[in-house]
Amino acid sequence: MDDYKLGMINSPYTSKAINLKELKSYYKDALTTLPKRPLAFGHEDLIKTWGMLANDRLGCCVQSGIAHQIMLWTAMGSKPIARFTDKEIEQHYSEVTGYNPNDPSTDNGTMPATEYKYLKNYGIKDTDGNVHKIEKHIALEPGDLDDLYNSTYLFGSSCIGIQVPENAIDQFEQGKPWSVVAGTTTEGGHYIPAVAYRGSIYVVTWGRIQKMTQKFYEKYCSEAACILTPEMFNGNGYTPDGFHIDELKRDLNLL
Repeated sequence: MDDYKLGMINSPYTSKAINLKELKSYYKDALTTLPKRPLAFGHEDLIKTWGMLANDRLGCCVQSGIAHQIMLWTAMGSKPIARFTDKEIEQHYSEVTGYNPNDPSTDNGTMPATEYKYLKNYGIKDTDGNVHKIEKHIALEPGDLDDLYNSTYLFGSSCIGIQVPENAIDQFEQGKPWSVVAGTTTEGGHYIPAVAYRGSIYVVTWGRIQKMTQKFYEKYCSEAACILTPEMFNGNGYTPDGFHIDELKRDLNLL
């Protein structure tokens, strides 16, 4: 794990998280009036270079993953693609968690829920000095494939927390999809954005796209969420898939 850091601390679920029944009802209502979810979807090809964003030396996977999502959302919204370097991610990691570069003992990772709260209130600053905030996050049922596919299609990306098995690094380095290998132990928590589905689940981690099998997601997902941000919508309020911001916000506010 020397070249790849983890760092996600599982978030406690609270009464503010919607339950699975409510979420599936929203998806059912939304997808009867909006375009039906296709068999394959995603806009990951809008980003040519994702970047490691300090996750090879710091347990900042949550902050690095959020930055990757913001890059994608700004590209989807036909805006200048947000740029991030290790510098911005390390600074943001310090702001959110109290990490001190001069004290390695403070590199302890992050709960996604802590990051979401900070993003709503303060945002994250990119290389060009632009501040990116989110409006809302909604907890999904961990390991539920239907929730994952629908949220990724509707919102461009989903937030995934996994417990990384020891075989995942070898599969990553060999360019193989993450799959379940019997008898493996887990190394710790890791935050990865889901950005597409094309027969496999596509996530971004450690600077590039990684494929994941359905069984792997079902077994190792410890938490998941979707995020609503205005940045994924173009000037007319639509996503590339035809979803309108007012409709999504109205439906989410009813939950």
